[in-house]
Amino acid sequence: MAALRRMDARAIRAFVKAMLGEARIGVQEQTLEDAVAHATGQTTEAVRAANRHRADLGAVALDARRGRLEPARFAYFTPVDPMLAQPAADAADAVRRLGTPLWVEDKYDGVRCQLHKVDADVRLYSRDRRDLTRQFPEVVAAFSAGDGRYVLDGEVLAMAGGRALPFQRLQQRLGRREPDRDVVAAHPVALVAFDCLAREDEGLLDAPLRSRRAALEALPLPPGQALAPVAYRGERRGAGRALPRGPGARQRGADGEAAGRRRTRRAAAAPSGSRSSGRSTPSTSSWSGRSGATGSGGRSSRT
Repeated sequence: MAALRRMDARAIRAFVKAMLGEARIGVQEQTLEDAVAHATGQTTEAVRAANRHRADLGAVALDARRGRLEPARFAYFTPVDPMLAQPAADAADAVRRLGTPLWVEDKYDGVRCQLHKVDADVRLYSRDRRDLTRQFPEVVAAFSAGDGRYVLDGEVLAMAGGRALPFQRLQQRLGRREPDRDVVAAHPVALVAFDCLAREDEGLLDAPLRSRRAALEALPLPPGQALAPVAYRGERRGAGRALPRGPGARQRGADGEAAGRRRTRRAAAAPSGSRSSGRSTPSTSSWSGRSGATGSGGRSSRT
């Protein structure tokens, strides 16, 4: 209350919006990180790096205020904020935002899921860091069977015969915190992984996408769980001018395609990241991409 008494009406309004999570989408997190850095005398990059790994800006702000802001490090079973998408009009628009060289991947219409695995202990988290572990038991069982420690970012989809099914099939699983065996059998799901955020003791949030993709492809994913294919790798400058169009992704059951720069480092969602996305029609493609090579951009695409 003492703090509120020192604020004018405009400051109180901004404070309440921030506390309730009602600031504009894509603005809130970065604006608050800037405010924490300014108020505590810490560098903006240090605050953002700490929040990127911890995904709890309130705790980061308290540590920064007390002068105990530790170097950022990844922690298993502490979900991080996802990198998000922004619409792009077409492939040319995505290339304009991202530049080249770039890669293109399938884009899926499912439930965003972050999988943390330490040997047999496997937990799933939603994009807003809710625990989804009991909601998708077949995914947990598949990943629990093997050894290893890693964190994957991906999409939970209704799957049959290696093909993604329409979102309506997945809806039969949503809203059920602990589905019974009949529901699981009638509407099976699988994880399609498109990013590796950590492996063993190494956090990869600040690694370029090329390194994260190599780590992802080196993992022995369980049977029935999938790796999002890279449909196109434009390694040369200007290669993005000839990006593929969408029917291939449609044939695999994807919602469209995602494009992004291969040197991109992963970061928490922020307005400077330009992940572009949209839906496909038979004659047009859906694109998403991520940029922000300094690590401060939002997750824009998956290349």
